[in-house]
Order: sequence, then structure tokens, then C-alpha cells
Amino acid sequence: MNDIMDIIKTPVKISIYADDLLIYCRGHKGQTVIKLLQDAINNLENWGKTTGFTFSTSKTKMMSFTKKTPRIHHLELYGNPIENVTNHCFLGMIFDSKLTWKAHIERLKTDCLKRLNIMKALANSQWGADEQTLLTIYRTLIRSKLDYGCIIYASASRTTLEKLNSIQNTALRLATGALRASPSLSLHRETGELPLHLRRQSLQLTYAARITADTTNPVRISLCQKRYSETYNRYPKLKTPLYYRIHQQITQNQILQVMTHKTTSEAPWNIPSLICDDSLAKQTKSDMSPQIVQKMFLEKLNSIIHDCTFYTDASKTEDSVGCAFTTLEHTKKFKLPITSSIFTGELYAIHQAMKHIEENAYINNVICTDSLSSLQSIKSRTISNPLVRKILDTNTTISQQGKKAVILWIPSHMGIPGNEKADREANDARYSGTCVNDITNYDLKSFCRRTVIGEWNVKWNQTPSKLRLIDPTIQNHTSNCITNRRDLIILRRLRIGHTLTTHAYMFNREDAPVCSHCGVHLTVLHILVQFPGLNTERKAHNVPQKIEEALNINNPQVANTLNFIKDTNIRV
Repeated sequence: MNDIMDIIKTPVKISIYADDLLIYCRGHKGQTVIKLLQDAINNLENWGKTTGFTFSTSKTKMMSFTKKTPRIHHLELYGNPIENVTNHCFLGMIFDSKLTWKAHIERLKTDCLKRLNIMKALANSQWGADEQTLLTIYRTLIRSKLDYGCIIYASASRTTLEKLNSIQNTALRLATGALRASPSLSLHRETGELPLHLRRQSLQLTYAARITADTTNPVRISLCQKRYSETYNRYPKLKTPLYYRIHQQITQNQILQVMTHKTTSEAPWNIPSLICDDSLAKQTKSDMSPQIVQKMFLEKLNSIIHDCTFYTDASKTEDSVGCAFTTLEHTKKFKLPITSSIFTGELYAIHQAMKHIEENAYINNVICTDSLSSLQSIKSRTISNPLVRKILDTNTTISQQGKKAVILWIPSHMGIPGNEKADREANDARYSGTCVNDITNYDLKSFCRRTVIGEWNVKWNQTPSKLRLIDPTIQNHTSNCITNRRDLIILRRLRIGHTLTTHAYMFNREDAPVCSHCGVHLTVLHILVQFPGLNTERKAHNVPQKIEEALNINNPQVANTLNFIKDTNIRV
């Protein structure tokens, strides 16, 4: 099947996945495009005759993408006319002629509603499955369905995309047992689920981070282009393609350049192995004195044939990241982007030590690192990490030069002179090291996630929600004190501020209830803290006087609040 790619000539392009084949061509003159496509189809027919493959005439469809009314064009396969359609499903995505994604989102919503029936059958408020089980069902069966292709259909109109919000809101309401009128932002906050528009944004950025890091990925060219950017800037109401949306988010969030790598075609078993020795990690350094650890290290080092010993380390604070490697004769320091992790710093220092070996005449070398996670990542050949890939590629080069490197794990802060020196140099590198502007796609993904959560936090702080008065953060809290399904539902409803006592009027189309004693609207805050008629009951149950303490989901005193609600027969 691989040679089928060679028979399709430009400007016609081809895309193939398993047994699904797509050929497409763009142009201003329809007749010219049709002629080019028909020639490509004829070439495919001839290819099928020589290879024994045939194409299904009943499954083959033709569709024109245009903002105008699509014309009926004539194409033939094996002498049979190809059906013209305005919607077609390809790899699970329903494309329409104007790329509005309305048909796809309608079908997606229908499928998700069917899957919601599983949650409805298990979400009884008395004996139903626990909250975490229901959330797992949602994330596995429904959210995964919403995630598929969302980076593409995110170009749909806002009103079209909002049709999917009800799916997630219903699922979260079933999991928490909240009432139908509960605010969606409060449901997201209680369950730790990102709003769908922020989740799509997060997935777009992480997808871009992965694709742009791989220079051999064919999609990278499309994502890195800036064609028609001026047009989209001039007319903001136009539907924007994926690359433009990603560039906007990169600019707004000041994302730096991604460290690139090439996907190797070499089989893993043909890549020269890099010796990683973690035998010293089998000893518990807390049980041994520094002198014993230093002696064990020297014994291990002397057992390895070496001409040069490298020591590497990394340092990270809130405002800077640095790493360094040092030998008896040389020291090199590097200042990394603030978004880099300490793990990235450790790997970068090891990679620079390997590059130093490549560029100099050392034959047998030992690289000592106190980062066990870095050594294990190299040992397991985690080639999805660009720095691990670079280390393995450099090891291949030095092996071809007749050189050898061994990576040895050593315990930190045990008085080993080389390790202590590397630690000092890594601290200095945060300010005086050579600046490195590239970040790994792993660090970029983490940064993008934090950025999206930051946007969520800003939106949450601007929300006049009853829950925000109790817990102003967006950090998700799983209850450690309440395990009973019914009790947890009562607590969730009280925290959200929507109960049968305070909000049943919305279902019955009545006026909001008013406290007969105080003359104010009846709220959860009024019932638990302010209403003087329940002071005796509150004292008897030792209910905290502050609402944030009374409804703290991980405070053992929340059981007192639940007992108070039950004994006073307040409908929740």
C-alpha cells in the first residue's frame, strides 16, 4: 500500500489511514480541479489492477468545500458515477461542505446522550454509585468522545459548540447529585473538570507542542505557517483555522520556542546501549553516614575504567532555572527558561556533558548525576522525550568515534566533592549561565496546562457564586470525611447553594422563599449561620459559626453540619 502515495501527483494530494483513502485538490476553476481528480482516480484504478486492490464504488463519495452553493460535479470510478454529498464521515468526523461542523456536533451530542443513560442508571441519590466512580465513567465513555477531533471542530460557531456544554453539565450534575438549576461553573469547580471551551484550548496547545517538536511530522508545516494571518486579523469574525488559533494562544501566553527533534527510523535494538548504573540507589542513604557513602562511591568509581569524570546537577527556584556540568578542568553553566522543570535541567546537563565528550578526546568517561529519574528515563529509552532522544543520539555518535560513556547515579548532599561543586555551579547558572531559549514539549505541555487553569481561576474569581464564598480556589477537593452517597450529595448541594428548601421555587414557578422571621431571601448561608431561630440547634450540634468552616469538605466538623440538617428536617 505504501507505493500508492507515489502515483498521486501534485496539485492533487492524498491522505491514507488503514483502508480509508482521501484524495483532494483545491483551485478556483471547478472544471480544472475535476479533471485533475479524475486523472488521479484513473491512476488509482490502474494501480489497483496491478496490485489486486479494488475500491468500493458504493462507499466512495465526492464533496465540494465552498462557501457558495455546491455544484454537482461528475466523477467516475470504474465507469460508475461517484455520488455527490454535502456531508460525509471520514475517520469519525462528519465533514460538511461549509465546514460548520453542525452535523458532526449534532451526532456527537446524540451519541453522548445515549451514553449518559449509563450514568443515570447508576446515579441514584440513595444507593447509587459513588461520585468518583460516576466521574470515571464520564471521563472514560463520554469525555473521551467529546475530546476526539475537538481541536478540529473547535472552529465551529460559539452557538454550535455550546450545544455540547449540556452534556458535561448533565454528567457532572448526575455525579454530584446537584439540582438541575445548579450553576455550571460551580459544578466544574466541585468536580475539578475544566469547562469544555478551556479543555479544547488546552488540547489544542498540547497537540501543537507535540507536533511542532517533531521536524519530520508532515502536519508541522501546516501548524507553523502564517498564511492569511493579516486577513484574519483584519476580519476577526471570520472562522479561523487551527494554526491561526494556536498562534493566537502562543502570542497571548508568550510561549517560547519548542526544542525540536527528528523521528528516527532506526530500530530501538540497533541503537547502541548507554550504560546506566544505579546500584548505589539500592542503599538507603538516610541509614549511612556521609563518610560511608563517599567510600562506597569511590569504590564504585574506581571499578569503572575512565579517563574523565563529569558531575552534573540542576537547580530551580520560583524565578529561575539553571544546570551545569563540571570536571577537574572544565565547567559549563546553562540558564534555562523559567518554564523548564528540574527534570529537564538534569537531562540537559547530562546531554551537554555528552556533547563535551563528543567534541573532545576523552575515550572512557563517567557522568555522575544525583537525578535517579533522569537516569531511569535514559535507561528505559523514553524516546518521546527530546532530551533523552538527543542523549541517545549523541551516545551513538561517540560510540562510532570509539568512545564510551557510563552514567552513574550518586546520592546528593553527602559531601562528594564533585557533586557539591556541580550543585554550586548549577545555583550560579540560574543567573550567570549561557541562556537557552528552547523548552521541551513536556515542559510546554505543563506550561499550557497551568496557563489554561490560570484562565479558569480568573473566570472563577469573577463569578458571583455562592460556592466561591466558601472556597475561592479552583483546587478540587475529594471528600475524605464523607463516604456515604446521600451525605455527600447533601454536602455538595449545600456548598453549591442550591437546595430544595432554597430553590424548589424555580421548578414550581413560584416566588423565591423569604424567611418569615428576618424578611430576607432564604439561602444556605442564612440557614446555617444567620437565622437566629436555629441558634439552639446549631449549638447543640456544634456547627461552626463560619460558612467556609461549616461546609469545608475535608473538615471532620462537616459531619456536625450534616447532623444539624437532618435533625432540623431541612429539605436538601
